[in-house]
Amino acid sequence: MQKLRLLSIALVTALLLGCTQMSAEEIAKKMQEKYESIKDYKGIQRTIIETNGKTQLIEYEFAFKKPNKFWMHDKRRDFLMVSNGNRMWMYDKKNNTVIVMNVTAQSLEFKPDYGEFVEDILNEFDVKLVGAEKILGKDCYILELKPKRGTLYQSIKMWIDKEYWFPMKMQISMKGMNMTTEYVDVEFNINMSDEIFEFKPPKNVKIVTKEPPKFEMFRSVEEAQKHVQFKILTPKYTAGCELNSVMVTNNSVHLSYMNKYEGKFFAVEERPNSSVDSTIPTKNADVEDVKIGNTKGKFVKILNMGMVVFEKGDLLIRVSGNLDKEELIRVAESIS
Repeated sequence: MQKLRLLSIALVTALLLGCTQMSAEEIAKKMQEKYESIKDYKGIQRTIIETNGKTQLIEYEFAFKKPNKFWMHDKRRDFLMVSNGNRMWMYDKKNNTVIVMNVTAQSLEFKPDYGEFVEDILNEFDVKLVGAEKILGKDCYILELKPKRGTLYQSIKMWIDKEYWFPMKMQISMKGMNMTTEYVDVEFNINMSDEIFEFKPPKNVKIVTKEPPKFEMFRSVEEAQKHVQFKILTPKYTAGCELNSVMVTNNSVHLSYMNKYEGKFFAVEERPNSSVDSTIPTKNADVEDVKIGNTKGKFVKILNMGMVVFEKGDLLIRVSGNLDKEELIRVAESIS
């Protein structure tokens, strides 16, 4: 009789838990609903990138106010980025320089707004609830996201705060790279003043005014060819990737290739009248001389990304992506 009573209690408990347990879809919808009620928030974002045995930490304080005002401060680099929604300031304290730029939709890609990603969760991913855990002092659901279609993401794991339905932590796996992001000391709806999102340059600082880059997207190389003054070259070897997009900006062309199912991608950038050395990033990069056919070039490695830079005729060409060195060189050699 005692065993039967205990079994009955266990069954009732299991049924009650089953009734109160939320589904992954309900959690994702709660995230969307809660996002609509949030007017502003601030905190610290800490991201650790692991690739090829190397680890990089990126950390900054941030504040965001809907729809498009933001403030981001990287203490380690002494770099501040501020936007009032119409103008953006990028202050590099070490170099005593401020870049001032009018805002466009493209220049706002940096803003710390998680709303667009929340909208994509149910459309782009199969969502599964895999558990619950307390992290950073918050009770969280744990969601596992698998892409419905081929993407560069292999998997995403998210820890969703049960109070504000905010992604407190994310683990993202891509080919050759793992990225973990945590949000610390996050506060919501604190009625931030608009003054936070205005920047007054210090005295004696060098001010550089720039226009945001203008670009056009095209469906084909043939369409893009009408908008540049040089012949666009294309690779014959693409490592199994397909042409994904063609972009023209400031008389340069960007060809994007992607294999979504294998997580591989690369881009070809072509522009006239530039030198190889002037376009090579050197910070946190390994640079070596390479041969592209009979032409001298440079191979650059930054984290899990590689880049081949060389000249062909009057063009400077950069081939960059997550392919290995030999594949990138092979793509570069096939460009004609």
